[in-house]
Amino acid sequence: IYSWRGLANLETGAYSKKMLSYIGIDESVLPPLKSPFDLAGVVTKEAAMKTGLSEGTKVYLGCNDYYAGLLGMGIVESNMLFDITGTSEHIGITTDKLSLDTKMVTGPYFVSNVHYGVTASGGTSLDFGIEKFGFKGIDAEKSILNDAPIFLPYLKGERAPIWDSGARGMF
Repeated sequence: IYSWRGLANLETGAYSKKMLSYIGIDESVLPPLKSPFDLAGVVTKEAAMKTGLSEGTKVYLGCNDYYAGLLGMGIVESNMLFDITGTSEHIGITTDKLSLDTKMVTGPYFVSNVHYGVTASGGTSLDFGIEKFGFKGIDAEKSILNDAPIFLPYLKGERAPIWDSGARGMF
């Protein structure tokens, strides 16, 4: 269900009848929803030959890359802060209670809930820094220890949940 955000209600573990009705999809054509921890099957002999994985290896359903990233960071309980960065950046916190009265993205996350904001300017920020400041001779560890500037990287606007194409960054 964690890969079906939007179509599935993560609190109930069922498809959202309202959303399916809105987009005109009959639930009968969709696969059953399962937990990320459900066993999907095992690696077949044919798949083992093609992939090099051992035949019979258990395969679990898993979840989307964002939740998998949180799990990989050890974010497994409430009141944990996180910053996942890549092509987009997710900064947030896990909490005991789901709060729908927020401008942040929010939703259930395994045994807690997540609240986070997202930027989509990781690569653009890196390009900007290299263009403006160069790269040679930079000691990242020394820079961090010497009160490095805080950079809010809205170089080309901001996306969900704000959707402000005019938002701009600052140091």
